[in-house]
Amino acid sequence: MGYEFHVPAVTLTRDGQAVRAVIEIENRGAAPFYYDWRGELTLLAADGRPARTAPAQGRLTGLLPGQPARRWTETLDATGLPRGTYHVALRIPNPLANGVPVRFANDTQDEHAPGWLTLGEAAFDK
Repeated sequence: MGYEFHVPAVTLTRDGQAVRAVIEIENRGAAPFYYDWRGELTLLAADGRPARTAPAQGRLTGLLPGQPARRWTETLDATGLPRGTYHVALRIPNPLANGVPVRFANDTQDEHAPGWLTLGEAAFDK
């Protein structure tokens, strides 16, 4: 395909019953990604199932190889979820029913759930 997306850095911070994620994404490939597919963030429960999912606001379109990492700032609300520790994860699904999603060139791709890139953990005690 020509693109190779990598997340070199993530900062997760708790803000009450929400988690704020600052995600840096770079293209280490040879070509840009031309499709305006929207990302999703989730809080994965201990069993690997999404407990809360929200659309990401960041975009991959126009991110050229060799450019500095693009920074996405996203917030995921955990209000009403059972207390516990959740894995924060990101994916870029293909809008076609049987289409192949974007995969990231990180070791944590599919670590806790198929198709999701694990970014870190967030603990909620309320």
